Amino acid sequence: MLKRLIIIDDEEYIRIPIQDFFEDNGWQVNPFNSAEEALEYLKTDTAECIIVDMRLPGMTGLEFIDKANSIRRGLKYVIYTGSVDFNITENLRSIGITEECVVHKPAENLSELLNAAEFKPGCGG
Repeated sequence: MLKRLIIIDDEEYIRIPIQDFFEDNGWQVNPFNSAEEALEYLKTDTAECIIVDMRLPGMTGLEFIDKANSIRRGLKYVIYTGSVDFNITENLRSIGITEECVVHKPAENLSELLNAAEFKPGCGG
């Protein structure tokens, strides 16, 4: 059975390579360019992991995680951010997310994201 992944990033040139890489590594990927679209998806379906950008148009990645956690508990999150000064908030810590699951853009290689999605503890869930 394929592991399911949600990718949320408004930049297609970032989202598509991540999608291709994960699909090549045996994941079923559902990409979204907005947090709002991903929340609608979570109302009827789920995933093992969500890779989410923090800076999105409309709802931010932090707002998304908060709302997604209220819809579906136990999801694993990988925060993929270009912000070098990003810090884990108390709200993120309260759902089990730690620094281990923050990957800074651009990732050295996409296996950094795969490693966080598959093996890192402290990502919620």
